[in-house]
Amino acid sequence: MCSPPVNLQSAIVPTRVWNILRAASVMLVLALGVPTALKADCPTRSKDTDIAVGIRSAVPFIEFDRRGVPHGLAIDLWSQVERELRVELEIGLTEFIVCPSIRDQGHALATGALDVVISPLTITAERKQQYAFSQQYLNSGLTVATRSTGAIDFKVAFGIVLDTVTQPGVVRAIIGFLFLNLIAAVLIRWALRAEGHDIEREKGPFGAAADYIIEAVSRTAGLKSVGAGSGYGFGRSAGKMLEIVMAVVGVALSAMLFAAITSAFVRAIGTAPTLSAEDVISLRVATLENSTAQDFLHYVDRQVTSLRERPLCATSAMATTEDTCILTPTWKDAVALLASGDVDVVLGDWVALSYLARSEPYSGRLVVQGQTYVGEAYGWGVTPERTDLRAAIDRILIDEMRQPEWRRRIEKALGTGAISPY
Repeated sequence: MCSPPVNLQSAIVPTRVWNILRAASVMLVLALGVPTALKADCPTRSKDTDIAVGIRSAVPFIEFDRRGVPHGLAIDLWSQVERELRVELEIGLTEFIVCPSIRDQGHALATGALDVVISPLTITAERKQQYAFSQQYLNSGLTVATRSTGAIDFKVAFGIVLDTVTQPGVVRAIIGFLFLNLIAAVLIRWALRAEGHDIEREKGPFGAAADYIIEAVSRTAGLKSVGAGSGYGFGRSAGKMLEIVMAVVGVALSAMLFAAITSAFVRAIGTAPTLSAEDVISLRVATLENSTAQDFLHYVDRQVTSLRERPLCATSAMATTEDTCILTPTWKDAVALLASGDVDVVLGDWVALSYLARSEPYSGRLVVQGQTYVGEAYGWGVTPERTDLRAAIDRILIDEMRQPEWRRRIEKALGTGAISPY
């Protein structure tokens, strides 16, 4: 009779020990092999480079044209800083290092492989423990972008009208028109009496007062034009002049009211209801990999759902239809997923999202929420090894921000209101 097959694993070591050894071997392979194969370190600087400047694609701060040449607000600012530092003989040769990952940029700054990163970095306590930051040069915040529905949100329209009419100047104008109506009512009473219409005797004091007020309001608001019948037509020159004055005032008032209401409804077209942070995690969301937006999303998720059995987010290359959070390498990639309907919202930087929403091909198709969940400040990352460089950059940036044209310069590059989104 043949003997049963021998399990070599059981014959040599117990099963539990074998599993431990196998797990240890896998961890060793991951520790030694994966970083070599998959780690996307920043490229090495040239030998004669004094200042290695880290950049990545981050519209509208940095964008590459079809020839690979970078341009944008961050490039313009650095060019000016570099020019002044060269004049003062504080730096030598500079070189742009394209390093797409925020995480890799941070590691390169901490180790001195990069001297400065000018692509957008928000200043956080965690990042300040690894490398230094320049003077902040812009405020932004985390918000969401959604697809435009094209419908009118009447709640938003009513809110806009309410905000408009409660402005101090508008309140004074309304009081002025009410006072004008009161004067008009008195003048109408005088004009009608002068032409032999004794309304008080015909309708009594209350009926007469109601007629005077209705007539005054309808004519002052432009609801009746010159010569319109009222049952109490004016025949004398004084009455006709009163009609003309009230018609002119009515046209002006009607135009103002019509413009305010029209503006409110136009601005309310395609707007989306305000989403809370808790609402966002219940939707399919795209955000930038290794960004503070991703950190914020994980924080809110832990507060609401405690710990998940699997990671909340997956990279766009590895994501499946079951993943509720997609990580993208750039904000443009995240917005493209939103426009195509692959995600419900994009959680990200207000400046970047509002800029992309105004640009083609997304203009009119996306809505960026005006309310931000948390405020953030932008600065340039500087290696701790170059304290002199950080001090020089701060001095130039502060001097630039004190110039009268600084705000116009930022808004020309990023859009109106980019300096203060919240």
